[in-house]
Amino acid sequence: MVPSAMVPLLLTKAATLGGDLHDIRRRFSLSEPVASTIAEAQLRALANHVAGLSGDPFFGLHLGAAHRRGLHGADALGALELVCSAAPTLGGFFERLARFAMLVRAGTTIEMVHDGELVRLERSYRNRPDAHEGRHLHEFVLATFIQVVRYVTADQLRIVRVALARRRPVDCTPAMRFFGTDEVITDAETMSITIPAAQLDLPCVTHDPALVPVLDEYARVLLSKVPERRSELLAGLHDAIRALLHQGDANVRRVASKLSLSSRTLQRKLAQEGISFQQVLDDVRRQLASHYLQELGLTPDEVATRLGYSEARAFFRAYKRWTGETPKRRALVPVSGAIGRRKWHDPSCET
Repeated sequence: MVPSAMVPLLLTKAATLGGDLHDIRRRFSLSEPVASTIAEAQLRALANHVAGLSGDPFFGLHLGAAHRRGLHGADALGALELVCSAAPTLGGFFERLARFAMLVRAGTTIEMVHDGELVRLERSYRNRPDAHEGRHLHEFVLATFIQVVRYVTADQLRIVRVALARRRPVDCTPAMRFFGTDEVITDAETMSITIPAAQLDLPCVTHDPALVPVLDEYARVLLSKVPERRSELLAGLHDAIRALLHQGDANVRRVASKLSLSSRTLQRKLAQEGISFQQVLDDVRRQLASHYLQELGLTPDEVATRLGYSEARAFFRAYKRWTGETPKRRALVPVSGAIGRRKWHDPSCET
């Protein structure tokens, strides 16, 4: 099941194109009012039908492009937009998008792949239908989030390359115009966008430090209810990572060995779950960091060591990406049972 936010837009568009809404509702078994979720195959078929009425080869892209600030619905898609938009930087936006992507579609994996001065945001998912068949649905979601990113970065986003998992139409000019690049690749294995790595530091105008932890916790609660997240493998993986972090080394080889698996087998099983080892490791570290700082009263330097970071700077960057704050600010908040305040240096301020 996937969020149904696109359904009212499709019905409105169908009406403007002269479609028979009564027949469409009957044909695609749509309730009135529309339920909050819908079967992906059902939504895909509806999108393809309305696209056929329009005759537009980039129907989904153009439908998503019409939403400057996204949809902001009360469903999982709206929650994902809000969580991402509260991030301090574009890098934080993408990190949250990767962390909570399964809210929108179970089995979805989004990863940031760094390649020199460029970074590629890739989307893949388990139980993948024919990519061309689902093009309008997937390009609608992509265009919606591109519009959100453009808004939160005050139109500073610069896209270098786009890969679409669909057959090439006669003319790709509409896609080139929307993305702002001539490099639009089709017939790709996975959908992706590539931007300059320096853009990860762009500030988000919608950043709200007070909302970041609240929205992150809300998204984690929603994510915990996704069936694919409650597997025996992930539960065991969390336990293994926690144990090995205490020993100072939670790399994929050692964690896999603790689970009596090869690293290749572990990564394959995680891919089937729609998540990567790095995402799980980050999730465990994030939870432990909050516990160490707020409940045990440890200094950020001590937390960095316990979480297996080679240097404190790396922990500072990760923590700010997760919460929008430095660990200094969170660590100094008095909490019940804390050991007390301690003096420490902030390595992020060193030159």
